[in-house]
Amino acid sequence: MNRNIDFNTQILPNTEHELNLGLASKNLDEFNKRTEENFRIAYIEQDKKFIRVSHDTRYKHYFDTYCLGTINWFIMMRNQPEIQKWIDEKIYSSRMFENFSNNRLHSNDEARLFVKLFQDFTPYAEYLSVEQGNQLKEQLNELCELAADYI
Repeated sequence: MNRNIDFNTQILPNTEHELNLGLASKNLDEFNKRTEENFRIAYIEQDKKFIRVSHDTRYKHYFDTYCLGTINWFIMMRNQPEIQKWIDEKIYSSRMFENFSNNRLHSNDEARLFVKLFQDFTPYAEYLSVEQGNQLKEQLNELCELAADYI
């Protein structure tokens, strides 16, 4: 389990919480590696979601939108029967790019960060097939090409 996740250990063993913690851990590791940061998050078991506890990092507002948005999105999607439809309709990738588009007016740094975070990124969720993961990665790579036009 990731050292950067705070949670109540009394919730374990519980399959749903363990899956949520595993999903968060793998995605958090990837985002921390890509940003060269050391974000800390906490698991709110009643809500089955994660919040940021790091407050002294340079990417905190993007972290909330992109990393926590990714983690909490894929937790929410775990029990959705239409996950393939949502992937085909590009709901996740479009939401991430919409967040970028809303912030890009401030500087080109947002474009660089978007590409840094999402180029060749496959969100981890244990329920995604390899094909679904590759489809998400391809969608994000297409959006990275658009974002790169702003650099």
